[in-house]
Amino acid sequence: MPRILAGDFNLDSEHLGFDTLELLGVEAAYEDGRGTTISTTEDRYPNHYDHMFLQEGTSLSVTDQGILRFPERWGINHEVARDAISDHVPVWIALNGASLRLPDDATVVASSKTNTCIDINSAPADELNDLPHVGESRATAIVDGRPWSSLDTLVAVSGLSDGRVEDISSSGLACDL
Repeated sequence: MPRILAGDFNLDSEHLGFDTLELLGVEAAYEDGRGTTISTTEDRYPNHYDHMFLQEGTSLSVTDQGILRFPERWGINHEVARDAISDHVPVWIALNGASLRLPDDATVVASSKTNTCIDINSAPADELNDLPHVGESRATAIVDGRPWSSLDTLVAVSGLSDGRVEDISSSGLACDL
């Protein structure tokens, strides 16, 4: 049965850590050497940490590949992309003659929420996800840790350093407590 291994491995494609995969008959399904991490500097993608590997000898044939550089495609800056979407751009492969087709007019749709800020003591977890550096598990931890006396106390949540809490505060998305 064919298998594909894909992910953000935090290792460059030439790292020795991938040698074992080669010995197991696995090869890179996607390679072009361009970076996939979104830098804080506009139009810069410094590291190639996102990879796809395919078991050799399968019936799957990679017929196209690429990187979806969504910040440029959607006309957003790198800071917005990193804070609101991801600090990586997706890599993709097409198999057995397929290709990636995106509409020419694909755009980022702004949120229709009417709240002026997100109250960390009352907002549901899915709304907390809109804060910088907060995903599903951190949103759950914020809900579980209520009540919070200030935004600064969010450093008690695993993964929210002083710098990340400052990003949340300076984003203007969270209500002051």
